[in-house]
Amino acid sequence: MRRRSLVESSTRLVEREGYASVRADELRSFFDMIVEKHGSLYIIKFMENIDALAPAEATALGKLGAFLDGSVLVVGDRCRTGRLRHSTAFTRHGVTCISGESLEEALHGRIRKRAARFVSDRSEIDGHELQRLRRLYGLSMRRLAEHVGISKDSILRYESRSGSVTPENLKKLEGFFGSGLDRGLQAGAAMPARYSAFMNTGMKAARLDMDPFATVIKGRARYETGREANYRTMRKWAVLYRALNDLLGDYQFFVTAKKRRGSAIDGVPLIAREELEAACGEEGLRELIYENSKY
Repeated sequence: MRRRSLVESSTRLVEREGYASVRADELRSFFDMIVEKHGSLYIIKFMENIDALAPAEATALGKLGAFLDGSVLVVGDRCRTGRLRHSTAFTRHGVTCISGESLEEALHGRIRKRAARFVSDRSEIDGHELQRLRRLYGLSMRRLAEHVGISKDSILRYESRSGSVTPENLKKLEGFFGSGLDRGLQAGAAMPARYSAFMNTGMKAARLDMDPFATVIKGRARYETGREANYRTMRKWAVLYRALNDLLGDYQFFVTAKKRRGSAIDGVPLIAREELEAACGEEGLRELIYENSKY
């Protein structure tokens, strides 16, 4: 089944099931659709060949799913061993992959994951960053292992070889340090330096570094930010942002290097990095968004 046919048939399905949806498949986004019904939310990516899913895309999808409190589904037609079977699901790079025929069952929670040899459940961990954070916290390998519930030998292996790590162990380590450690994404700190003003307010951020979202921030509300690009591209993203605002009630804005004349594109604010650094926590961020949305 061609990808476009997969997208169209799935769109009809989610509409028939009563889900509200936002599509991003024309924007070269790392996701294609976000659907929501009665608090159940799914982030969906469509692919002809599941094997083409890159670790960086999977990591970004997983982080967005965690940020939005939703489930991630990669819907495909085939892999290198042939067409995907009906009513089965498996993981690749930590995200759930299913066939197009299985989407309806997945939306009803009736899919059972099954292991597959051709699928990788593991991510690559940045051992140097793990070691740096451990030392910054003044922890021995043994103490870190006790804190997160991972063996000392695993910590040693991760730090010395920057090897593969299970999604469960990666989640434990990133949760403890509040920092991205997945080498495939090269995410760096979960809280970028330019958002350090928010750290004392209880807000958290994760860097996605994939269009249309550069960074996502969570406090009492949720915020998705886009990178600075040419005007035509930012206008296309602005359409998606407004649709997401209608669907989720989140706030979206673009982060720019310098203050621009005219502080919004189609109602989506443009906020300069220096303005973010000067903002006073979440209330200051909200004021910036409201002020710049007027243009």
